[in-house]
Amino acid sequence: MVLNGGTKKFKEMFHTRWLSFEGSVGAIIANYEFLVSVFLEETAGKPLSLHKPITTFKFLYVSHFLADCLESLAILSKSFQKQDLNFAEIHPFLAATIDSLAEIKDGKSGDKLSKF
Repeated sequence: MVLNGGTKKFKEMFHTRWLSFEGSVGAIIANYEFLVSVFLEETAGKPLSLHKPITTFKFLYVSHFLADCLESLAILSKSFQKQDLNFAEIHPFLAATIDSLAEIKDGKSGDKLSKF
């Protein structure tokens, strides 16, 4: 709020919840500039030690790649959680997710990675 930006709330990750991974990675990307500036202003050892690894090209690239992959998986996960899920819908959901992930792997798609 201080930096007048459209921030996204950070979420805790849980190993059994796909949607928590998608939300966490999305929050890092949305708040990246603010996160780096906060780490630079801190004088404690932990924030300063985290500043260097998160400002590398590799971290940013992997974060954007993961955001694209996890977005497809989150859509699939949400579709499986519908109360009125029809088993005839499962194959198209899986096929669409697999196609989406294959396109991201081949570098043909990926909204967040292409913007990066």
